[in-house]
Amino acid sequence: VSPYGVHDMAGNVMEWTATSRGEEEGLPLIILRGGAWSSDGVDSSTFSRTITQSYIRSAGVGFRCAR
Repeated sequence: VSPYGVHDMAGNVMEWTATSRGEEEGLPLIILRGGAWSSDGVDSSTFSRTITQSYIRSAGVGFRCAR
């Protein structure tokens, strides 16, 4: 619950960011931020970060489109 009384503000999908972290096995490593609907409480925070390979496919990973 937020200070404003709003529920369920975190945990939709992990955000695939534009930041990369080198390569592993010839494939770029990417950074996922936040938590997904399937994450535990610790991983649902905005400061949570996961480094993984760029070919990942998951219902819990998405993009944020902004202008």
